[in-house]
Amino acid sequence: LAEKEQVDIVCCNFKFIYKNTEEKLNFSNNKSNFLNLNNLHFDLLYSSLCNKIVRRELYLDNMIESYPDINMWEDLGVMTRLRHYCKSVAFLQDDLYYNYNKQNQSSIVSIPKEANIQQQIKCAKHLENFFLDKSGEYSLIISFLKFMAKSDYLYNNKIRDIDKWQTIFQETHQDIFKYKILPLNMK
Repeated sequence: LAEKEQVDIVCCNFKFIYKNTEEKLNFSNNKSNFLNLNNLHFDLLYSSLCNKIVRRELYLDNMIESYPDINMWEDLGVMTRLRHYCKSVAFLQDDLYYNYNKQNQSSIVSIPKEANIQQQIKCAKHLENFFLDKSGEYSLIISFLKFMAKSDYLYNNKIRDIDKWQTIFQETHQDIFKYKILPLNMK
């Protein structure tokens, strides 16, 4: 499909595999959701590298590498920048080409930790710096990513710390109702 369509990125759906069940995650096939970062699609389906083929030149021409000091959200840090420069995308809708094993409940991404949140916050700061020198309106993207970076302090019972949540990136609170992708119960 990448060769046939001559696109920058090809995406495929994937499946979460849990111990007793499976969950399929599907792209909507809406190219605008992928190409327009202001739509705020930064979930695992859109931000992961494992379910995408990327034209090599997109990395090279834009000097995109992983942030050297990031261990959490590293895919989001790379894919957000790739999506910024991406001009064309195609979706493989019919077949699943990636199975995401979610059976290890003690993995680094399954158990919230202070260090993980700090890595997400670092990544959000890197992306903020990336967008600051770009032409266009990126304030909502930056605000949303900063908000999500600290969200475990609010939403995760195992690591909840309301004081930290309130003091980190306070400016994101004013935009909470602008994050259209965020469910109402989270707002």
